[in-house]
Amino acid sequence: MARLLGKILRLMGVLAKGHLIEVERADVVGEYIGHTAQKTREQIKKALGGILFIDEAYALARGGEKDFGSPFMSTSKTTASMSSSKLPRICWTKNSIA
Repeated sequence: MARLLGKILRLMGVLAKGHLIEVERADVVGEYIGHTAQKTREQIKKALGGILFIDEAYALARGGEKDFGSPFMSTSKTTASMSSSKLPRICWTKNSIA
């Protein structure tokens, strides 16, 4: 479904490429301070002009004070709030639909 949405948005001119980058918690959450922001920016860069699909995004919000899921939320919101047509559309889901 997410791949189809990417193709449709590309045909409508909303997205430059319309490709799909699918990630999960391990792809964007680092193991030490500062690593999560770096991994998040890398995935967002891959998704430029397309869709960044975050499978089971709820897993990023769980965890305690020392969990690194929170920096992902901050980094992705900051990056997505920049105004650029190249930025990816970010899809959050509890269950995979791709």
